[in-house]
Amino acid sequence: MSHYYWHGGFLREEAVLNSKRVSHAYLRREDIERFRVGHVTLKDLAAEFSFGTKHMKAKLDEVGIQPIGPRRGLERFYYRRVDVADYLRS
Repeated sequence: MSHYYWHGGFLREEAVLNSKRVSHAYLRREDIERFRVGHVTLKDLAAEFSFGTKHMKAKLDEVGIQPIGPRRGLERFYYRRVDVADYLRS
């Protein structure tokens, strides 16, 4: 059995039963690697520009680039690399 881990369907959980028949959810390595290829954290973007994360977030908000979801569910802000590509070139 598997289902989407995040509401946006970014990563898929694989439910595995242990020997006591208790279900545990795991993320597949391939899914994580694919996600990381297509997405970048606010922290990593800020480091690339030598900005603090608050400053970087304000800059991205200013040009209309939004994270893929709320920080609360993702534990940090993630952006699609294609969304920030033009900003990174300027």
